[in-house]
Amino acid sequence: MFAMRKSAITLLSLAMLAGCASGSQPPLAPIGSSSAGVLLPDTTPPACKGQKKTKQYASANETLSGKGGSLCIPLFGVLGGTLSYPGAKPSGKVTLTSSTTDYANVPPPKGSGSPIFYLNVAPANGTTFGPKLTTGGGGLTGSKIKAKSTYTGYLEGYKFGFWYAINSCYNIAQAGKYGGVIGGLGTLLKNQTGYSAYEIFVYAGQYGGTKC
Repeated sequence: MFAMRKSAITLLSLAMLAGCASGSQPPLAPIGSSSAGVLLPDTTPPACKGQKKTKQYASANETLSGKGGSLCIPLFGVLGGTLSYPGAKPSGKVTLTSSTTDYANVPPPKGSGSPIFYLNVAPANGTTFGPKLTTGGGGLTGSKIKAKSTYTGYLEGYKFGFWYAINSCYNIAQAGKYGGVIGGLGTLLKNQTGYSAYEIFVYAGQYGGTKC
């Protein structure tokens, strides 16, 4: 009787082990995954706080500092980032509007192809920008911008009902978290005054001007 009971216990143990080996337990999760799915890195820059978006553009209300600083470029499509700017006097509110089309019919510079990005900077007050940037780093970024490629920024200013060509600069995009990064576009605003709005046109390629 004792031998039969011991055999039954042995058979039961073997059956339990076979059940475990046959896959009755859940498989191990792959490295880098979670119960909600595989974790993927961010592919676009973050949107600006409180930004508004339509099919044609994205906009955000921000604040200029008398000491200069960095403004958030409203995310439109896959392009966004930051714009460093010189000190602004008087300081105050500013609206940034970004797009990939000329929805506002601002006359672009001639002979430069088609811009890949448009950024409108509209201070609430008559603002004079200082002679130098006080912050560095950052820039226009996104997966459509290629690192090690050259890009050109053109600046136009609006006053008395007309747009006026002001200046331009070029820079080589650096590699960043979300794609290439075009830095230095804020240098276009150095010493600018008397305009109620500015339009920055960004082109792929080098078309003139000095290095940003």
